Amino acid sequence: MKKFLVILAMTMLVIGLSAQTVTLKYANWNLGTAEENNIERQMIAAFMETHPNIVVKIDDRITGDWPAALAAAAAAGGLPDVFMLQTIPGALANDWVMDISALAKADKEYSTLPKVVSGATVYNGKTFAVPFALHMMGYFVNKDVFEGANAKAPTTAWKLADFTKIMKDYNQPASGVLPLSEEVQIVDWYASAANPKMGYFTWDGSKFNLNSKEFLEGIALAKSLWTAPAVWEAQPKDIKDKFPGGWHGEAWNNGNIALRWDGTWAVPDITKLAKFNWDFIGVPGGRTIIVNDYVGIANGTKRPAEAYEFAKWMSWGKEGFLKRLQLAAKANTLPSTLPMVTDKTVLDAYFKVQTVPGVKALYATLDKGVVEAFKWLPGYIPARWDGQVKAGQKIGDLLWNSVRGDVKVADVIDELNTLSNTKYKEAARKLGFIK
Repeated sequence: MKKFLVILAMTMLVIGLSAQTVTLKYANWNLGTAEENNIERQMIAAFMETHPNIVVKIDDRITGDWPAALAAAAAAGGLPDVFMLQTIPGALANDWVMDISALAKADKEYSTLPKVVSGATVYNGKTFAVPFALHMMGYFVNKDVFEGANAKAPTTAWKLADFTKIMKDYNQPASGVLPLSEEVQIVDWYASAANPKMGYFTWDGSKFNLNSKEFLEGIALAKSLWTAPAVWEAQPKDIKDKFPGGWHGEAWNNGNIALRWDGTWAVPDITKLAKFNWDFIGVPGGRTIIVNDYVGIANGTKRPAEAYEFAKWMSWGKEGFLKRLQLAAKANTLPSTLPMVTDKTVLDAYFKVQTVPGVKALYATLDKGVVEAFKWLPGYIPARWDGQVKAGQKIGDLLWNSVRGDVKVADVIDELNTLSNTKYKEAARKLGFIK
């Protein structure tokens, strides 16, 4: 009996020790250094405090060129258990991430995620990534510029006609006021504002529509603002010299620009740097551009349940996000991400400290948002940027030169449209998403 009790005690000790030795490796580009001990590292430490049986180790091998570093780790048989994804299709093409459908389905909290967040992780009915962060992109407005002109500043209810009127009425570079920071983003968002059937870069759910009138209108508008000139970078040197700072961001911070394009991740910095009355108003028409970040769980992880729990804590989970709010308050800043779960406790806590009116107003319309395509749409990089046009230019360069150069995009628009859709189909077929 004594021998049995000794063996039982030793067995229980081994079980107890093993329960404390689950180790996960984690890689993300937002971790800073150990000396900085930023909020991300503090979140990891807090997770381990609340999950004493899990040890999280930062995988410092994954750095620099992110896809190349992940590929090298995969080739060596050692992907981190949880890691930030540059794109979901890229991870799928390399067979880096596991299908987490069963884990997500078993998690009741997962169902509280908005479709614009969770929907982009689903391919052929299977979930392959964990939403990590949620942002909105659009325009910040300097309300003082409009007040100085005895006019009402645009709000989240503005329309395309309001945008074009502002571009005309507030182009006063000689007096130190410009209507816009930069114009190149119009190419990507304009079609979705002009046509409710289109999304980012004219994507309609099955194809690009670059030969549409909406896309050509967007390019024409952007080009007119460059040639006006209505943006900082297009100004001649003698005019630029009248604006403080060396780029449009500094001109904005100094109050010389009416509308600045950026993401909600910039709210903490704008709060600190902008010395005027401002707001976030998204894009005309109210279909705000949504930008999601994602992490993957390695296909070969031996601890998928623990990896999922950690990824959830670092991203959208209620418990983790409330801790993130506490850490941000202690650091006298705001979380760079918007909350992802539609939990009242989380939303109340977040919007108690996030007081930008437009952010709250547009957050309430997330389900109408347009999800930026870079991180989830197969073939988007060659379809938008790297595909080679017969003229010898890449798509991205040609579109850039159609706005800031002498390219007449209408002359090659059908070719561009065919090429972009071909690149999408090639990538989607390789992944088995279409025939």
